[in-house]
Amino acid sequence: MTEKEKADRPIKTEAVENETAPSPPSSGPNPQPTLASSAINKFDEYKLFVDDTARFTERRLTVTNIFVAVNSILLGGIALLIKDAGIATWAIKITVLLLLCAGIGICGLWAQIITKYKKLIGLRMRELKKMENHPEMAGCHQMYILENELYPENKPKNIRDGSKTARN
Repeated sequence: MTEKEKADRPIKTEAVENETAPSPPSSGPNPQPTLASSAINKFDEYKLFVDDTARFTERRLTVTNIFVAVNSILLGGIALLIKDAGIATWAIKITVLLLLCAGIGICGLWAQIITKYKKLIGLRMRELKKMENHPEMAGCHQMYILENELYPENKPKNIRDGSKTARN
């Protein structure tokens, strides 16, 4: 750096370095939130978690509908292929076998996705139950905790009636 560039460079002083930039002016009746006013209270956080959990549940249902539709199309294609062409040639047999393998692969992918959604929704449900026990939520109805009484987690169930079974 030349002597002229050094001379033209502004000299920083301690006062300049410690100076903060002015805050932008508030526009209208809603001033910029401060740290204290931007904190989310527990009930608002709870509502966000409930909404988020509902969206995950809806996405899980959508994924299920898509996979059921894809499998239905595959089975329909196999049925048409067998009905119209019969199983006389090896090419048809191989095509049917490939379509069946594709359906099995799609079902495996479906099971993986559903398992991931189950874990994500389960995590959110556990967090909602923790939030319901928070002191700031005292006096609020504890719906997710009550659901746990009706349908306890990790208990073996009888498929026919949903009741607990005794395994001896």
